[in-house]
Amino acid sequence: MVELIKILINMDNRMTFKALIASVSFLLLAGCATNNQFVVAEYEKIVEEKFPPISVYYQTPPDELRQFCNVYKEKSALHDCFTNIIDLENFYDEFNDSKLFENVYYAEKDVDFKVLISTANYYHSSGADLGRAAIAGATLLLAPLTNPQDIKVEAAITWKDHVIQRYQYDIPFTAKASLFSTNRNPESDMAKSIASYLMKSFQESEVFTPEFLSKEIESSNYSDELTLPEFVGEYQFSEDIIFHNPLNGVVNRYTHQEFLFDYVDVFVYPVRHWDLNNGKALIEREIGIIKNEIDLLLQESNSSKAEFDEPEFYSVNSTEGKVSFAALSGDYLTEEKQRYKTVIYLYQEEDKFIKFRSTFEADAALGRQIKTFVDEVAGKIQVPEESLFMAQIRQSWRENALEPL
Repeated sequence: MVELIKILINMDNRMTFKALIASVSFLLLAGCATNNQFVVAEYEKIVEEKFPPISVYYQTPPDELRQFCNVYKEKSALHDCFTNIIDLENFYDEFNDSKLFENVYYAEKDVDFKVLISTANYYHSSGADLGRAAIAGATLLLAPLTNPQDIKVEAAITWKDHVIQRYQYDIPFTAKASLFSTNRNPESDMAKSIASYLMKSFQESEVFTPEFLSKEIESSNYSDELTLPEFVGEYQFSEDIIFHNPLNGVVNRYTHQEFLFDYVDVFVYPVRHWDLNNGKALIEREIGIIKNEIDLLLQESNSSKAEFDEPEFYSVNSTEGKVSFAALSGDYLTEEKQRYKTVIYLYQEEDKFIKFRSTFEADAALGRQIKTFVDEVAGKIQVPEESLFMAQIRQSWRENALEPL
């Protein structure tokens, strides 16, 4: 560092003013001890529910941002502008340290939500800056050096590469350096400031909520368009969870009014196939998928693999007509050697599957009670119509399929 300062002191007199300022600015970013001035936006740091996992990426500076830099630099020899000079790892650290996310990944492509960031640091040098730079160089940075600048930020949130929200900021930042100030990398402080603005915006815009995503990609709106009975026999609707991935739909829990451990979960989600007319084949295919999903969940909890009975198929007459079900049940042992039974009922309603699932201790003998619940609610659930999002996906599946089910 001292050698670099000596070079500045002994530079040829023909060195331009802009080059001198740029060289000293480089020193500020190269590891001198700093005590920078910047703004940290206020956001909620303690939350009940974390944001879903994100992956942080550099974004190629948009044309508008590159054009801004070019125009700004052409205004004067005293103007300069640099894009994406903040190391991406600094942004990763800030998001990860915030504890607001379920997980944070560094440029990992297999993550649904991605945060894309591009920046432009621009500043205007003046005669006063030249004087400060000369004094700082002459005193080997015993005299503090300041470099006021602004940072233009262009950020985007994507879900499976669909852009669902954009953010723009113009953030002031002053880098300071002297040999006696606290050691802090300007890039880290820049990232801290920018990340704080982004996290404040994430909370205010609710960009990571299923409702926001549904609106942006035009998937099914389960909050407004799914109709369920509040009571089914002795069970009462208690809560719902809308999944971020529209292919997973929503789960609605019904709890027994007297025995709170006794519940039935009602899942509503899109049929993941383009041929919606072959109901029996679709249900048989989905039963196989459900069995695999349950085995994966049991494996993650160190439980035994479920022993499933052969699925049964039957129909129930409802006010809306005949409803054709598949019924599946299986037993498994937990890590503590407790035996549980899981019971699943499945039927198709328009372009959605409606799946009922209840899990209970094997000796509780709740199977008949669950079937009564299912038979009573059959035909009373009104699902959203096929969304534009699913129609487009099914069209893609149809074009790439060799044959129907």
